[in-house]
Amino acid sequence: MPSTPTLKRRYRQDLTLRKSFLDNVKSKFLSSINVKSSDISPQACCFDPIPNNNVHEPHNHTSYDPHPYSRRKKSSIVHSTTHRIAILPPELLAYIFVLGSYADTHFPVTVSHVCRFWRELSLRTPILWSTIHFATRTSALRERMLRSKACSLDIGIQELPRRPFNFYEIQRYMCFATSHIHRWRSLNIMVLNYVPYLWNAALSECCSSHHSQAPTMEELSLVYRRNDDTKEFCLFSGYAPRLQRLTIDGIRLTWLPSLFRNLTYLDYTHHSFSTGSQAVNEVMNVLSVSSRLLGLRLSFPNSRNTRRNSRTTFSAGTVRLTHLRTLCLRVESIDIPDELIQLAVTLLTPNLTTLELEDSFEKHSSIHSRRTSFLNLPMFLTLYVLPGSLRVLRFDHRWYNEGITPLLRPLVNLRIVVVKPEGGTDRTFCTMRKRGGRRRPERGDCR
Repeated sequence: MPSTPTLKRRYRQDLTLRKSFLDNVKSKFLSSINVKSSDISPQACCFDPIPNNNVHEPHNHTSYDPHPYSRRKKSSIVHSTTHRIAILPPELLAYIFVLGSYADTHFPVTVSHVCRFWRELSLRTPILWSTIHFATRTSALRERMLRSKACSLDIGIQELPRRPFNFYEIQRYMCFATSHIHRWRSLNIMVLNYVPYLWNAALSECCSSHHSQAPTMEELSLVYRRNDDTKEFCLFSGYAPRLQRLTIDGIRLTWLPSLFRNLTYLDYTHHSFSTGSQAVNEVMNVLSVSSRLLGLRLSFPNSRNTRRNSRTTFSAGTVRLTHLRTLCLRVESIDIPDELIQLAVTLLTPNLTTLELEDSFEKHSSIHSRRTSFLNLPMFLTLYVLPGSLRVLRFDHRWYNEGITPLLRPLVNLRIVVVKPEGGTDRTFCTMRKRGGRRRPERGDCR
């Protein structure tokens, strides 16, 4: 069989499809998805038809084309199916980008390098760049500030595991951020390792009397357990009317009504500079100012547990929190701190619905790990009266013993009791009541 001679590259004919063939394929594709051809715009079609002037006749073997590559580029056909994400509206796609930026701070940079459309869309979404974490270069932070335009900013300073902060680095970051303090929505500072004079470096610009007010501040978190600075800081020149959520650990603040009157959530871990009745009086002053709380978490990690006589009386005085719905008492020591017991007695919470008794002490020795409950738990149960409005009650492993069961009978509104044993999963129990108001307990596990 004679072999067919192979044409050289410059004599090969480019692959072209005529308009009739493309129209036939388009009609079959549209009929398969039950869409009328009149409702589809030319931009939405997967195939791009070629005009008649692009259809070339066979070349003469003796002719020579000086630009073969340019002609082949014009007549080339790209057959590709459109991805579903490409048909999303730009508003919905931008909203997906914003949700992704909450989980990953580098997500905006990632999506801006996918394609031109995504980059243009990300640059035109200022809220996508409103989260500022001081773990990058100063030039990148300045670029984020420009791209966020007039949006409120979420400032975060979190120490990396292998790269602890130093005094000058934190001070440089905060000096750069305080120039936009009028746009702050939240401030989060979390440091684990010991850094001398950390709060002086981080909060010196926030405590100055000139241009340090935060009119848009809503959330504030200051966590540094190893703080050794006894100074009392007065933040934002005493003016942050929108502040609603506050997390404090290892710092002393001047508790002004203009700053903390409108708080709805407070996670308060007392510092190590005061103990005993002095610490209780400080926390009572804090709660009396922030009397509109809906959620409260209390902890005294640095208290000195001493054996107390059962006849010891506590100081007079109460704090009434009528709006409080959720209360969490957290223990981070061997036994329940005396300050926590005294403070729990002074709290009046008539509308409390959820009580969480949390045990987060992780350094159990061989002796303490065999304890089934705290040594001073009977004294706590004797002094603290469970509110009658409780609906949910949660015990961690050392908060529970057999003496708690009789105290639950007068709670007519109690619905759910959660018990978490040491190293185990939560065990949830429900309490059912009849129409007449009588209580009918059920010990079965609801899960």
